[in-house]
Formats: sequence, structure tokens, C-alpha cells
Amino acid sequence: MKGLVGAAKGSSGVTEDRGEVWTIAICDEERTLHYFMKGFSGTLSQYPQPHYSGIPLLPAISNVVLLSVNFTGLTENILLDEWNQKVNPDLETYWIHVLADGCRLALLWKYGGTYLDIEVISMKPLSFDNFTVLRQDSDFSNDVMGFHLKHHQFLLDCMKDFAANYIGYIWGHQGPTLITRVIKRWCKLNNTDKFTTKECNGISFWISRWFYPIPYQSLELYSDPKKKEDIESIFSGTYGGHVWNYIQNIQNGLPKRRSNLGQNLEVPPLQLDETQ
Repeated sequence: MKGLVGAAKGSSGVTEDRGEVWTIAICDEERTLHYFMKGFSGTLSQYPQPHYSGIPLLPAISNVVLLSVNFTGLTENILLDEWNQKVNPDLETYWIHVLADGCRLALLWKYGGTYLDIEVISMKPLSFDNFTVLRQDSDFSNDVMGFHLKHHQFLLDCMKDFAANYIGYIWGHQGPTLITRVIKRWCKLNNTDKFTTKECNGISFWISRWFYPIPYQSLELYSDPKKKEDIESIFSGTYGGHVWNYIQNIQNGLPKRRSNLGQNLEVPPLQLDETQ
């Protein structure tokens, strides 16, 4: 499965009018976007409008393929299988997020490709190599990752760590913190070293401003129409932007933020394939 790989944290991931999915598709029209949704039955009738305004539009985009993701089937015969059989979702604090963390590792391991989280808006096509992205000087992301061949050793190491060092109640422990732990072992660095290189043992490290031009502490820039010129300047040198939806969901004023986001970034209009 070569191309872009995306995943929603749940069927509610694209229920609103948001541009993350189709910005990925139109920024790289030569590639296929495989969009995985937990709970998707294969028919759009389970997403009636007007409650679901985004999902019914996705099949009309020519390079988007909707797929259901079943974690048990996905992890069968790989390192996450035993962990999945032992864990009790009812006792987990951040189960849906931990599940998404495991899914992206398993998908990339099985198929190869580029993973983009639902919270990432794309601005430019991505090069197709082995990479991950720095969020800060010593903190890596699992929101944007690419491995051009399936069964990459780094992903195997990540799945080993996922199962062996599982702590589900610590936010990010199975996600960004895991990627950072494994990269430090991959590059033979200690816990205090900062990453000053652009590549290590075949994996490229993309700088934070390419996908995290605005840190979550400055979310107001996304929603303030007076900051339009600042937004355009900040994003002019990026490949995309993480829009921190989870944090926005627990703050007030969410509808206003979303409506202004597209305006401030001047996200291109969606062009549908009318033949479908």
C-alpha cells in the first residue's frame, strides 16, 4: 500500500467541516490517501447528514480511499497482538488515543507509506523517505512519520517498546514519548542529549517548524482574524500545520477557531470528482 496513510481516532474524527483530510489529498494528487476509520462498516449510510457533514464528501475526492481499521485484525501475528489481548479498554484512561498510537505503528509496519494525523493540515507535497519530525529540541512527534518500505526495523523497535514499556495512564507515553525513547536508542544518545543532526542511521529528522509552526501555547493565532498576515508568514515555509484539535476541544470558542482557521491559512477550495 504505497502512498499516504491517514487515520481517524474514531468515527467522530471528521464529523465537522474541517479541512485536514482533503488538504492532504489535494496537496499530493499523485498519491492515494488511505483514510482509516475505527467503526467504519464500509457504507456511508451510517454517517447521515447534516450531523456528519465531512465524511460523506470524502469518496468524491478521486485519490481518497475510505477503509475500516480493526485493531485486533491489524495486530494479528505482530508484536502488538499479545498486548492487545491482555489490555482492558474499560480500565484505560486514554484508550482511544493509545489505540491510535498503536494503529499508526502497525499500519506503517505492515504497508509502509506516510502517516499523517487527522490534526495535520497539509500545505505542500511530502518527500517519500524514512523520517520523523521534531516538535522541540529533544521531543519527537508521532503525528507525521514516513517509511517508504514496509517492515522497517525502527517500527519493529517501536512496537517492542510499546508492549514492553506500556503505561497507558501517562499522556503521550505510547506516542511522542515512545518515538523519542526509541530514536535515542536508535542513535545511541543519552536522555539529556539534544538532537543537532538531520539524519541518523537512515532516518531523517525534519525540523519542528515544518509541521509545528505554531506551538499549542499560541493557539490564539489560529483563531484571531487580525493575525491573518502573521499566519500567512509563519506557514509560508512549512509543509503543513498541526492544529491541536484535542486541546481546542477542551477549550471554549471551538466553532470560531475552526471557521477562522481556513480563512487565515487560505486553504484552497475542495474540488470534487463529479464522475463518482
